Amino acid sequence: LGEDAEVAGTQYRLPSGKCPVFGKGIIIENSNTTFLTPVATGNQDLKNGGFAFPPTKPLISPMTLNDMRDFYKNNEYVKNLNELTLCSRHAGNMNPDNDENSNYKYPAVYDYKDKKCHILYIAAQENNGPRYCNKDESKRNSMFCFRPAKDISFQNYTYLSKNVVHNWEKVCPRKNLQNAK
Repeated sequence: LGEDAEVAGTQYRLPSGKCPVFGKGIIIENSNTTFLTPVATGNQDLKNGGFAFPPTKPLISPMTLNDMRDFYKNNEYVKNLNELTLCSRHAGNMNPDNDENSNYKYPAVYDYKDKKCHILYIAAQENNGPRYCNKDESKRNSMFCFRPAKDISFQNYTYLSKNVVHNWEKVCPRKNLQNAK
């Protein structure tokens, strides 16, 4: 599920599902970097970075559940949300390039093990094929190949869009559908 959004006059595609996706992550091919590693900045090679927000001051990602609760303690709309919805709203509060008119909202990943919300700077979920990416590890500044996956290594992760509903526990499936046809 996706939708279009605009930043500084350019259209982008972003995730927009209303339900959390449990156990989902992004596998980056031919790289020792995980998708929750901050994106490459400055003089770093592109392939040395992942998809997560770069470091900021004050730190907005990754942010622990306790830090998010403290950050939003005076905000009546979000202070009492469950951890997944809070992470979704936290990521959705960020405006790209300080563009107040943008309807682009970042996706996020919540890590249950570490109780951290990771905002994803890169919302893309798949880039494969020789036309679009280069799997040659020696070409560190070429686009990397990546794909979404439900994998045991992502068992503590939950992928979130800006549209996660506050009552997802009642209206969304928690486990994969069994024997669906």
